[in-house]
Amino acid sequence: KAYTLNIEIYDDSGDIFQNKFNDDESRYNAVITVGSCNVVKVPTATVSADLISEAKAGKQLVVKATIKNTGTDSATYQLNSAGHGSWGSLSDIDPESLTLAAGKTGEATFTFDVNKDISGDQTFNIEVVSSNALVTTQPVSVTVEASKSSLSSIFGDSWYIWLIGALNVILVIVIIVIAVRVAKK
Repeated sequence: KAYTLNIEIYDDSGDIFQNKFNDDESRYNAVITVGSCNVVKVPTATVSADLISEAKAGKQLVVKATIKNTGTDSATYQLNSAGHGSWGSLSDIDPESLTLAAGKTGEATFTFDVNKDISGDQTFNIEVVSSNALVTTQPVSVTVEASKSSLSSIFGDSWYIWLIGALNVILVIVIIVIAVRVAKK
């Protein structure tokens, strides 16, 4: 059987160690096949993410991820998102997988439909998988702006019926005022 061995290095304060050159965390994965005593080399990668759209409640949110193959061989990476269920739903990852030569980078976009009632700091994780093993997880934080008050947020999706009703009430009041003035003359 094949087993994934996750190796993490912690500093003296109990946090994952980060190097001083590029703040990479010291996390490594290796697949060990027991029986033949062969170690299968799992590709390595780094991930960075940038917000490329507005982060507003009730709107689409687009994040661009840049994946770099930090290994010595070409690798195919599958991309996934996790941890976004409380504030939105994933509508697209384009592309869902990348094949990168050693040292090369690729980009993918993650598109989310943000819930209407969400605001503040929200997080999700970009997961990179290769050879059926989790290569890396990159946490991403975005600040979602609350949706501005509008007729549909106050009256729901049938706001136009309320508007027609309000106009009818105003017209009835105007007709009564005009009728009272005409009757007094």
